[in-house]
Amino acid sequence: MKDFVLLITTIGMFGLGFYIVKKMDQFLTENTIGTCERQPGSNRKLLQIAAETPVLLDSIAYVMEECTRNDPGMEFGITSARAEKLLQKLDKGVIDFILLTSESAKSAGRNLESVVLPISGEQTAQVAGLSVYSLEKEEEIYVFWNPSVLSKSRDRMAALLCREAQFPHKMCG
Repeated sequence: MKDFVLLITTIGMFGLGFYIVKKMDQFLTENTIGTCERQPGSNRKLLQIAAETPVLLDSIAYVMEECTRNDPGMEFGITSARAEKLLQKLDKGVIDFILLTSESAKSAGRNLESVVLPISGEQTAQVAGLSVYSLEKEEEIYVFWNPSVLSKSRDRMAALLCREAQFPHKMCG
């Protein structure tokens, strides 16, 4: 009889544990979709920026600072991946801006808007407290965005990027 009660109790505990984990997974999935995945056409103040290499991100740091000065609620999601993957995500509207080297920019022959920015300073980046150096010295980077995806925040940053391309580091608030 004790074995039977122990068996029923153990099965009940596993069932309860499974139920709790399933509900927790459902809760996290519902709440993560709203913050991490990009819904095309939304006007959120989160801009997803991706670069082919982390070193390229330093070239738009000034523009990002200017964006947050103009709109303190602006947030940036920053990532890095291969150029082909970035272009796919840009087409789907998951990423707002991609930064590519001149070599990779040649393959971006789509209906995308772009601006060419000079690379300023030394080509290094800080990743997890470590310095990352670029072996290839780039003279300029290409910043692409998809104009068919509507986003006021993205349009504001695109305007700042265009102004930065014309007058490097001479922006007015």
